[in-house]
Amino acid sequence: MRGKPGVTEQQLLEFKPNISLVCEPLFGRRVKGSLGMVSVRPSLTRRVKIYLEALDIVREFNQLDDLMRLGVFRREVTSIAGLKEIDQPFYSLVEREFHRLSACQLKKLAERMPLGSAIQQALYRLEESKTLLLAAE
Repeated sequence: MRGKPGVTEQQLLEFKPNISLVCEPLFGRRVKGSLGMVSVRPSLTRRVKIYLEALDIVREFNQLDDLMRLGVFRREVTSIAGLKEIDQPFYSLVEREFHRLSACQLKKLAERMPLGSAIQQALYRLEESKTLLLAAE
């Protein structure tokens, strides 16, 4: 729809997928097993694909609220640090939106990343540089 003549911004947003609904499968589902109800989560490969799809939506619609929400879902992909295939595109998007993010938002994003991960440390550095920029002004 983007780029079509006569399509308003409001109409475009009406067709925007909801990040929470896209990422919902990351939490898995409850199914009845032989020992009762058990939680079943998608494979890591499937969780990565879901997250990258959500990242594409954030990139396309350029809404900070969705970027912040996507940070919440990062640990649901895996709490293991070092998934470069999802962390690098996420960090690139944060860098692109650096001017629109406050130091507080950068800190929240860092806190939502896997503990001790490279992406967490990089986001903390961005937050510190944003704080220094604001202090210099």
